[in-house]
Amino acid sequence: MARYLLTLGICLALCAGGWAQRTRHAKPKPEPDGPASKEDVEKYFAAMEIRENMAMMLDAMAKQSHQMAHDEIEKSGAKLPPDFEERMDKLMDNMMKQFPVENLTDAIVPVIQKHLTRNELRAVTAFYATPAGQKLLKEQPAITQESMQVSYGVMQSRMETMREEVQTEIGMSRLDTRPVAEAPPAKPH
Repeated sequence: MARYLLTLGICLALCAGGWAQRTRHAKPKPEPDGPASKEDVEKYFAAMEIRENMAMMLDAMAKQSHQMAHDEIEKSGAKLPPDFEERMDKLMDNMMKQFPVENLTDAIVPVIQKHLTRNELRAVTAFYATPAGQKLLKEQPAITQESMQVSYGVMQSRMETMREEVQTEIGMSRLDTRPVAEAPPAKPH
């Protein structure tokens, strides 16, 4: 009986050690998930450098709008003052500088809260703290600028095609110049 109790005591001691070790290395229970708070979204914006990237995007848009305005001015053939293009560039630059980035980010907060839970948003934010996330953030402005440059040509080509199609449809649909259809010849009886 003593031998039986000693064996049982050793087994209990070993099991208790295993249980203790198991609870010591067990993962903590995850925090219950729920909607992301505004603070969670702000941390995400900070990690993503949203405001800085928006400023760079607005700068790229301003440069692209300068090119588009230049192309339109040349295409129009209108006689304009020599400083007109420069004045247009300054006007567009001022409009971009006055762009309400804070209003835009405030408007985006509920959209992010609608689509991402607190834990999902925290995981995304954690990704941007990794070397891969930092690399993506570093390269994102160049990727965005180069993407806008290459897409400008595609967009211009497509816009011209669409403009031509609309003009053709307008021409075909005009009531004031459309010939009246003749009645088909009568069949002989």
